[in-house]
Amino acid sequence: MRTFNVEFLNPDNEYDETQFDIEDGDFVTMFNELVSLFGEFCGEHFDDDPCWITQIEEVPYDGEEE
Repeated sequence: MRTFNVEFLNPDNEYDETQFDIEDGDFVTMFNELVSLFGEFCGEHFDDDPCWITQIEEVPYDGEEE
């Protein structure tokens, strides 16, 4: 499992961020999963108004499971 912070511009033109956990895999599979989860997140929180990803960063693994 890998965790990613996603910074985005919301429909009110304000920067915001959220975090997603993605199963470890190849780049394309992980990227597609991340974009899919982000789309679901925006649909739930912003009534399907468009949001734009501005930055994606992987959260370093600290050696502890939550």
